[in-house]
Amino acid sequence: MNLAQVVYSHVSIVERTDLVARGELSRVSTIDPFRPPARYASVVSIPASRGIPALDRMTKSSGEPNMNHLLLVGVSRDYFEDSVRLIRLRPRAYPSAVLEGGKLYFRSSTDLFPGNRDPIDGYVKLFDRIVLLRVGFGEIAWTLVFAHVLALLYGLKRTSDIIRRRVEATPEAVTIAYLWLTLVYVTLVVTFTQVVENNRIRFFLDPLVVILLAPAFRDLFRRLRR
Repeated sequence: MNLAQVVYSHVSIVERTDLVARGELSRVSTIDPFRPPARYASVVSIPASRGIPALDRMTKSSGEPNMNHLLLVGVSRDYFEDSVRLIRLRPRAYPSAVLEGGKLYFRSSTDLFPGNRDPIDGYVKLFDRIVLLRVGFGEIAWTLVFAHVLALLYGLKRTSDIIRRRVEATPEAVTIAYLWLTLVYVTLVVTFTQVVENNRIRFFLDPLVVILLAPAFRDLFRRLRR
């Protein structure tokens, strides 16, 4: 569903419906991703009951949609197949969406739910300008760009040194390699399969970036002293 959300963001529902009518996409493509299970009941077959409420019921006891319904597993597969077809049919749509997601990745996480920031709006604006180095709401935070790029380059160097056996695989070196691999993996997954909450997910990676930058600056200061 995440991949579909990226591809569909640059292919209108009208165009998708036309492709469904022509038999090039499945019927799930007439519905935007992450809708309540009941919304898909008319376009896919409902799996047999498993006797497990979390998998069988369309709604929770609270009345909210149950996004654990087993039907969504098949729906997700259909979305994936349709997304791959759309990438071939509309080759410009996916790269454009990925670029948009990349920009969103480096925006402040406070942009996602603006209402939550209202009580501390003054502090957030000050923090954004001084610490994140961004001009205004919705703009890229250049501190995040520089920090992530530097952390990725430093981690690459340290990991490469271990693989090529230029340095000993000490606990610190292995930890740095692990943090770097985690940062690379999540960044790639978010960039290529997300176009809504990129900055929220990146926020959870920021501590890894800080941890990688600590030895990076330590090594830099050692070199300068020498």
